[in-house]
Formats: sequence, C-alpha cells, structure tokens
Amino acid sequence: LSMMIILFWFSLILLCAVYLMYPVVLFLVNRCVKKHTFDKSYTPSVTLIVPVYNEESIIKNKILNCLAVDYPRDKYEIIVVSDGSSDGTNAIIQKYEQQRLIRGLFLTRGGKLYALKKAVEIASGEILVMSDASAFLEPETLKNLTGYFVNKKVGIVSGVEKIKSGIGGISKSEGLYWRYETKIKEWEGNAGVGISANGPLYAIRKYLFPSALAEKKNLCDDFAVSMSVVTALRIVI
Repeated sequence: LSMMIILFWFSLILLCAVYLMYPVVLFLVNRCVKKHTFDKSYTPSVTLIVPVYNEESIIKNKILNCLAVDYPRDKYEIIVVSDGSSDGTNAIIQKYEQQRLIRGLFLTRGGKLYALKKAVEIASGEILVMSDASAFLEPETLKNLTGYFVNKKVGIVSGVEKIKSGIGGISKSEGLYWRYETKIKEWEGNAGVGISANGPLYAIRKYLFPSALAEKKNLCDDFAVSMSVVTALRIVI
C-alpha cells in the first residue's frame, strides 16, 4: 500500500511538472527573451509543396486555396506531388497543371518524406513551404512565414494550425488541447528550444532540406526535418 501511495504522488508530481510547471517556466523565460526579427515586406521566392495521397475529395479546394494566397506571383510556384494516388486525385492535378497554374509531380508510392524530396529537386524557390492537403491557408500565410527568414540565422519556421470546431465534444476537446500545444510551441520557439515544426505547415530554406533522410523509412517528416535544421544552424522557430 505504501508503495502505491508513493507511485501515486510521484505520478501526480510528474504530471504537474509536464502540464503546469513547464509551461510556467516557458512563460517566464518568454518575458525575458527578445522576440525574433520579423519583416512582412520580405518576400523571397517561394515554392509551396503539397504532398498528397488519394485526396480526391479535397484536392480541388486545396489547389484553389493555394492559388488564392496573397504573394507576389513572379516569386511563387505551387508543386502538388501525388505519392502513388489511385483515385481521381491525379486527374484533378493534371487539369490545373494543363492550365499552367501549378506543377504536378506523379510518383509511385514512396511515403511523404520521399514525395517531399522529389518535389524539392524540381523546386525553384529559395524558401520551401510544406503544406498538407487538409491544411487550408489564410491569405497572409506565406508572408507570415517568410517574414522571419529576413534573419539569415533562421532555417525553419513553423506554421500555426487552427482546428475548426465541429459538432460534438471530441472536436472541442481537440481544439482546446491544440491551442495549448500551439502556445507551448510558440514559447519554445521564442526561447530557442523548439525541436519540431508543425507537420501540416512549415517553411524551410531549400538548401537545408535533408534529402538523405528520404531514403529512411518510417520517419516523422516534420520532426526529422526540424531536427536536421536544428543540427545545422542551432536555431529553430
């Protein structure tokens, strides 16, 4: 019984440390650190890469969403890379490719990180923005990402994912937790201790993309890419 009581209090203290003490420490650190340099007028060339697999139901809206983003057209290209899609996804991509609105890339199934690598090989942008098909962008998204790259020491910038509230308690709970998680990532980035970008949306300097990692299987792309940049530059937002 005494051992169970010890384990209970140890578990409770550990839980409080993770969900209460750690955020408090981050909050206090953020009150002291200088904010990262940001210039919204800084608009380097950008390639938006959208890796997809069997996204027939949403790929049209995703492409239209990408085309509606507010960014200088002479500095902006869109590559939609199909990772072995077997539904109607490829036909929809080809329709917009024929109109020269986007570039399509069609691969055999190789995984998300491999798809990103192949798209990076043909990308012309100085900055690469990776965006999942399910992540819809606000008009100012690209400018909000690229503005941090005015600082040459910044190698990767994480986007912020906002989950729309749906019907039912699960969606509301998920949204509440994600707001908490997003704030933690923001504070970690400001403090210079962030280790992972947000998978559905992040931006990276092209020369820092770790193509060699694409040959490895079962890697979480956002974490693997982020850690590679941290290793290279020792700084991440």
